[in-house]
Amino acid sequence: MIVLATPRGGADVSVSVGASPANPGVASVVTFTVTATNLGPSVATDVQVSSALPLGYLFQSAAPSQGLYNAVTGSWSIGTLITSASATLTLRGLVLPLGPYAVTATRTASTPADPNAGNDSASAGVTPVVLVVTSEGPRDGED
Repeated sequence: MIVLATPRGGADVSVSVGASPANPGVASVVTFTVTATNLGPSVATDVQVSSALPLGYLFQSAAPSQGLYNAVTGSWSIGTLITSASATLTLRGLVLPLGPYAVTATRTASTPADPNAGNDSASAGVTPVVLVVTSEGPRDGED
């Protein structure tokens, strides 16, 4: 007789966020990469992550490596992640003159239960550089 063991302990889905460049100019584009990784021991199904650009950005695009992303609600429906697998969501936004500038991503659902809530959310932000251009006339003695 063959007995198949079912892993115990749920499926630990970890979320991380990265941003590039770290110091963009106002009116330039920032790329955020949200990653969801199943650390196991079980397969994770119905994985959902919430992540949206805050008011400091004008939304440009979203590209999930798997599943569907709703730019209006910020909901990323990933679906199934086998153990050790990752899915990424690339968000691009144009930097506006006023923030906030931090992007947060949070695992909002998955099956089976996630045993480690400590890695279910992550944030990344940038510090925009504001260039001030002044115009001066010629100095005394200069043309």
